[in-house]
Amino acid sequence: IYTRDGKEYVTPEQIDREVLREIDVHGGRINIVELPALLNIDLPHIERRINIILEQNPSLILYNGDLISSASHDWCT
Repeated sequence: IYTRDGKEYVTPEQIDREVLREIDVHGGRINIVELPALLNIDLPHIERRINIILEQNPSLILYNGDLISSASHDWCT
């Protein structure tokens, strides 16, 4: 998947890791519309990965556009 500026590409798994890291960095809650600017990836790509992330992580919920963690995790490792 190419970044918004077209200079790099990332794997779907890397998007997953970066989304989870941003949730952690932002104290367990982040609005998904903030992610494209933070990750330099278009929102449709992020939204597709968020659906997969939510299936794999029952401690995460999507509520009113916010990804919220109900538990503390070390996803960045």
